[in-house]
Amino acid sequence: MIGTSESIGPVVARDHDFRWNEVVQKAFTEGPQFIALQDSRSAVIMSREDYVRLGEHSMRFIEFMRTSPSMGVELELE
Repeated sequence: MIGTSESIGPVVARDHDFRWNEVVQKAFTEGPQFIALQDSRSAVIMSREDYVRLGEHSMRFIEFMRTSPSMGVELELE
């Protein structure tokens, strides 16, 4: 089974026969696919559209700090 955000868990990529084409196709049709290797490392395969969409809402750290609701609050540092 190939893991999606809605399934039980990630698929385990055990050998060279792993069907990467199937995983990529599922990323297009079902969303990000979670892959686990035998040594417990993991990765996510996603469509380019999903990847680009992730970056659309990100902001630089300095922008985040400037728009923080805590902007201007004085902190007492010890």
